[in-house]
Amino acid sequence: LLDDLEPYLRGSRSNDLRASVHGHRGMVLTKQGELDPAKKEFQESLRFARRAHSGARQVVALQNLGANAMARGREREALRWFGKAVEIADGLGDRNRLKILRAAQGNAFSASGDWQQGSEEFAAAARLAAELGDITGEAEAWANVAACWSKLGRPEEALKLIEQSLSGPATDVSPEWRAAQLRNLGEILEQLDEPEEALLRLDEASRLAEDPELRDEALKRAAEIALAHPGIAERALDFLDRSLELQRELGTSVDVAWRAA
Repeated sequence: LLDDLEPYLRGSRSNDLRASVHGHRGMVLTKQGELDPAKKEFQESLRFARRAHSGARQVVALQNLGANAMARGREREALRWFGKAVEIADGLGDRNRLKILRAAQGNAFSASGDWQQGSEEFAAAARLAAELGDITGEAEAWANVAACWSKLGRPEEALKLIEQSLSGPATDVSPEWRAAQLRNLGEILEQLDEPEEALLRLDEASRLAEDPELRDEALKRAAEIALAHPGIAERALDFLDRSLELQRELGTSVDVAWRAA
């Protein structure tokens, strides 16, 4: 595919087209795991987008550079790219792109451990989603706010928010999303010293998730919580046995240390 795009670069004098082609090349390289060459393509895309005076293409290139930085574990670099994209998108009045970018900034702040700023960015994304009538995006963003609040030691507030997200109209859109939120809810309930309720939510998450790795993570976390509370420690064995059975089905290595626990 990269070779197929080369003639367009050699033969075109259109800065707009060249920005688009470099962006596509960057995406192809990203899918191939070639993150450094992909960054160079996104930078070229941005350069030609600026030459074309295309604000929309600049936003896309900056967003791609931010995502590339995140994939390379460079959250601060990502925030610089995302911040520039937000400024241009705001000037263009592109509310949908702003929603996506504010959520991206929330992810970058959270990944860097700045949970407060992350929660503020996710809340901004949630408000934009509500304005646009995007019920799924709104629910996802508020659930991310709840996860940040949990990290900030505000589990009571996080509990209310995540329960609202789980009972809203977006919950049937994706079983995987609901499973992830049930996992978050289990963590919050553990913080609130309600381990039995936490096990119920993690058990539900393990049965609902379609991704085997997410199912296994929920089962192992449930076992950890059970083992940490003597009154319900015997329940850990069921979760561990289900985890081992899942690993055998997938043909992955069995964690002997877990079984010994």
